[in-house]
Amino acid sequence: ESEDSQPTFLTSRASRPTGVPIWESIRRLDTAGMEAIAQVDHALFREYMDETENTICGNHPISVLLAAVNALYPPDGSDGDGPRLRFIKYDQSSKVHSPSDSSVSYASAYLWLPQ
Repeated sequence: ESEDSQPTFLTSRASRPTGVPIWESIRRLDTAGMEAIAQVDHALFREYMDETENTICGNHPISVLLAAVNALYPPDGSDGDGPRLRFIKYDQSSKVHSPSDSSVSYASAYLWLPQ
């Protein structure tokens, strides 16, 4: 991946970054998290959370869900007939342009379990 495709990590006291807008960096960080969740692999999601320290409000319930699904359907790396999780909507409450701005990201998904 190019450097432009990577999220920019900021604090509220950081100076305004150049290049990719902050809201786009947030979208990229969120997309990476959604991609990890969509793998229906608890360990992969925890790795994402440890690496990024993203503040996902529902990260504990998501972890519990993924761990439960993995207990019933251990991840095997295939895309066969195992559980499938698909995101159907993503949005941000506002487009952040300055490190002092705030925004909340929203995502919705469904989980399909084989019979």
